[in-house]
Amino acid sequence: MIIDFEEALDGDDDHDIELRKEDEINIPQRPNTVEVIGAVRHPGVFKYVQGGSMEDYIARAGGRVDTAGVALVIDPSGATHEEGGFLKGDPKVRDGAIIKVEYEERGPETKPTDWAGTIKDTLAILTSAATVAFIVWQVSK
Repeated sequence: MIIDFEEALDGDDDHDIELRKEDEINIPQRPNTVEVIGAVRHPGVFKYVQGGSMEDYIARAGGRVDTAGVALVIDPSGATHEEGGFLKGDPKVRDGAIIKVEYEERGPETKPTDWAGTIKDTLAILTSAATVAFIVWQVSK
């Protein structure tokens, strides 16, 4: 079970648990880094800066590529937070976090419809059909 002590101290009941006799507490060392992976120009590991935003770290990784989609912040605890957009802002970036910028799924390239060519081809087919019908009508007289 992974517990966030900061959340527990802030009064979050989901993180404030009772320990039992055989329970162990493992507190990992702080890596003092944030890793940025995925759809960025220069993925890598960057020095953790307290208060740095997700977009700050993405900018340090050279920014998003053209096919970039949504970004996720994966806390050292394993909890994942999606970027919030215009009203929610960036998720909190903690020491040891991983920022993953997803690649946007794009459908196949579509060419614009050539309406002039479509109309021309349709009229040619209708003219041919009318000609055949006229010939059949003339022969059956």
